Amino acid sequence: MGFDASCKSDLLHIEAIVVALERITNRGDSIASTTLINEPGYWRQRIETLLGRRDISRTDQDHAQALLKRLRGIGNAPSESQRSNQRTGHREDREDMVWQTQGDRHE
Repeated sequence: MGFDASCKSDLLHIEAIVVALERITNRGDSIASTTLINEPGYWRQRIETLLGRRDISRTDQDHAQALLKRLRGIGNAPSESQRSNQRTGHREDREDMVWQTQGDRHE
């Protein structure tokens, strides 16, 4: 297999992983960093390695740049601890609201 076909194959594989990571973050789940597969930085590094090749086609360069942009969006998603704090904060707000409403009824 020539480099061009190998590069296209790698980019399609990386894109499938990016889609899976986007799906996880869009559902509001956090990405566990237990393996390299779940690390957006690993996939950025793989793409940058491909982009460093002089024989990469313009089409593959564009595809790689688009994937890097999508990975940046995943990298900016809140972490698991940030999500937990957000959920806890919202729960406390609701509890305060319920308490205030119940307190108003007792007066």
